[in-house]
Amino acid sequence: MALLGAVGSEQAQLHQLRGRSEHLGANALGNSVESRQRGKRRLAAMAAIALSGVGLARRGTWILRDIDLVVEDAERVCLLGPSGAGKSALLRLVAGLGRPTTGSITVGGRPPEPGRGGTTFLGEDHPVYSHRDVRANLGFPRRDHDVDVRELASRFALGDLLSRPAGRLSAGERTAVAAARALARPDVGTVLLDAPGRGVDPARRRRIMEAVMAVRGRTVLFSTRLPEEALRWADRVVVLVGGAVHQVAPPREVLVRPASIEAAAAMGEVNRLPGTGHDRAGRVRVGSSLVSVRPVLEGVEPGRRVIVGVRPADLAPASPEAPFQERLRVTIGRVASVGARQRVEFGVGTEPAAAFAAEFEPARRLTVGDRIDWHVPPEAVRLYDPVTGRAL
Repeated sequence: MALLGAVGSEQAQLHQLRGRSEHLGANALGNSVESRQRGKRRLAAMAAIALSGVGLARRGTWILRDIDLVVEDAERVCLLGPSGAGKSALLRLVAGLGRPTTGSITVGGRPPEPGRGGTTFLGEDHPVYSHRDVRANLGFPRRDHDVDVRELASRFALGDLLSRPAGRLSAGERTAVAAARALARPDVGTVLLDAPGRGVDPARRRRIMEAVMAVRGRTVLFSTRLPEEALRWADRVVVLVGGAVHQVAPPREVLVRPASIEAAAAMGEVNRLPGTGHDRAGRVRVGSSLVSVRPVLEGVEPGRRVIVGVRPADLAPASPEAPFQERLRVTIGRVASVGARQRVEFGVGTEPAAAFAAEFEPARRLTVGDRIDWHVPPEAVRLYDPVTGRAL
């Protein structure tokens, strides 16, 4: 019982310290700098992966800036962001393929080293032995590879390719072979995946991710630009933009309560409408229209400039019963079909433009030049500071 109590206490401390690490740059009230540093050192010893104050500069340009992150044992964490956000650079540092300019990294309580047992890194290049066939690639250098190869080939849909030279494989097939080789070792407890399946067809990409996530108790840190992968596979998401962390939270929280307009965009397309606070009742003026926000936000004074964020899928033509404070007057600039849905690009006011977008299942077809009112549900609206981009 005493042992169980000690383990439970340690886990509680880890959760508490991880919570502190997620408030990047925040001042913990009542905690001195020295006590916070002691907490970070203790955290690094307890976590599967721990980063503290990590920065990376190349030729005078900061690629990564002041990153604090804790990945617990058996947790699946996604690095989500656009191309050039720093995802690959961060994963390479965690893999030990480079050293940070500032800060520290530990994997299993120790500084990372390339090739260390228990950790595998599947990088963007997906290396394979081109002069060997798939069977040899999957088995090398194991002596008992015949049984292993059959099982690996089945998991990665490579059974029909075992005799084919790796040099004759497609990009997706080479990626699958590389992923299978990287995961073949039985001692792999931590997996680092850089843009898994990039350039691969969706079915094979999904098969690779399923194979990676199938092992219970495995710690996974992976990168992607696709919000659907973050939503499906991650316990938590780290939104990286321009080398800086914008939010660390469960994927659903990032989707519905993004900490910044860039975090919102990382989870899917979002319109950025220029607006101005109208009153203290949660109404914002966009062009000649009023848009309501729920819940009502404090600090949005009349006249304050804001960015009104609303996703295209949350807009649809307003019904006659829609309140005036939930209508946005627009002019259609472009119309296209996306399957059964209609994608409409529009400008605010009387000028047709393609600055913003809506997607819906149309009751009637719209044409360029039409002036209509969108229904803007108050609960779908998020407000952001136009200078910092932070959520209000």
